[in-house]
Amino acid sequence: MTQCISFNESSVFSFLSKKWAFDFSSKTRNVAPNQINTPELKHPPGYVDRSFPATAVRDSDPHLMRQRSWNIALGPFRQVPMNLFIMWISGSSISIFPLMSVIMLFLRPLQALLSAQATFNLIEGSQATIQCFVYVLGNLVILALAMYKCHTMGLLPTYASDWLSFIEPRQAAEWSVGGFVV
Repeated sequence: MTQCISFNESSVFSFLSKKWAFDFSSKTRNVAPNQINTPELKHPPGYVDRSFPATAVRDSDPHLMRQRSWNIALGPFRQVPMNLFIMWISGSSISIFPLMSVIMLFLRPLQALLSAQATFNLIEGSQATIQCFVYVLGNLVILALAMYKCHTMGLLPTYASDWLSFIEPRQAAEWSVGGFVV
């Protein structure tokens, strides 16, 4: 013998969905939509009954234009700390990760310099020439970091022995290594 719990199904569902229920069965099709008497529902938290923005947006505000232009101009300088960290993490050995980091150090500023005209069109205001100069200077700093990284990895031909096969590479006169005396 199985026990069955009986309950009135319609009363449970009507209780659970009472707050958000609409009764469309009692309305006729001939009634205009604005004459339907629907219960007033509460608005969700944070709802504001007005269109945004409340004030007119001022795209031509000189302070905002100047600030936006300086943000564009200083963008390459904001990348310098990240690039220094990546240079430090990758080390000076010649392997895949350091080579990829060096390639990206070269590519990003070169692409930015090649598309500089489109960037300069975004820069407006009385300080536009200074901001364009700062933008180009920031990209040149990143290129200089890439050149330094290539030098520390030994990829640049900076010694005579790199160019001429009959000259022996320089030998280090002495080595200095930190550590503890055991």
